[in-house]
Amino acid sequence: MSLSKRTRPYAESLPHAKRLSHNLRDLFAGNEVSARRYQSLVADMSASDRRPATLPLQRGKLRTRSQHLDKNCARDVRRLHLRHCKWPKDFRAKIRVLNRFTEKEETQTVHMLLLTDLLPMIHELGSPSKLKETSLMDPESLEVLHECRRLAGDPGMQGIGLHCDGVPHSWDRDESCEVFSVSFPGITGKWQDLRIPLFALPHSAFGPHTWDDIMDIVAWQLRHLWRGVHPEEQPDGAELTERARRQKGGTPLGVRACTVEMRGDWKMFADALHLPRWNEKGGICWSCSCTVSQVRVSAFYRIRPS
Repeated sequence: MSLSKRTRPYAESLPHAKRLSHNLRDLFAGNEVSARRYQSLVADMSASDRRPATLPLQRGKLRTRSQHLDKNCARDVRRLHLRHCKWPKDFRAKIRVLNRFTEKEETQTVHMLLLTDLLPMIHELGSPSKLKETSLMDPESLEVLHECRRLAGDPGMQGIGLHCDGVPHSWDRDESCEVFSVSFPGITGKWQDLRIPLFALPHSAFGPHTWDDIMDIVAWQLRHLWRGVHPEEQPDGAELTERARRQKGGTPLGVRACTVEMRGDWKMFADALHLPRWNEKGGICWSCSCTVSQVRVSAFYRIRPS
């Protein structure tokens, strides 16, 4: 399922009470209404004559208007909405980013989804056989997958794809962010375009060492996916700070995976993987030894008849 723009927060087949619940939830998640305003709307619906008995929000412990609304009402609303959430908890990574005001690099915390958390969750809730399909996989990607399976000694190893692209995030499309996603190249049917964002970072925040720190964390995840075990330490070798991750450290993931393709533009490959740029003297491609001086530009034209 692709992440399309401006979709409705509910399916048209849902009853009106549940559609109202999804609409309110979407307004709060999009920061269009405050938590106090949200709770006021819920209180009004609860007190009205047309009270929807099936409204999921009423099963939570939300305060009504007559009760005191303390400073933690936003926290209570978030906890209510996330009580049945299956998404894994974000990983807080320390990455060097560029401060746009001082023009200097500084270490900041970036929240991201870990592949070692995401893939086991998808396999547990979804269909492992569907996720391991290879029908739509590119021939070169399929060749890489077979080689990885042979080297790992695991015929059931899953092939995944990594994708990075710039996405505008301002109304005038003047600013963009780099979105790093994971895909499953071989899946067929309605899920063939599925891409799950792992993290997003403003393009203006990328400094000289930002991509290096990001790719170190990506490589750390891929090594554990190859082994099929939960990480026992952080990417820098330090002890895991979260208790839940420490308890899982070294235990089997339940799935093994390898990267069979990575998609991005030329600039991304040059910045993230340090592949040659088009104007470098040492070469313009990682597949041949052609240099810039050897490139010849040919112009084709047709003489217009008089």
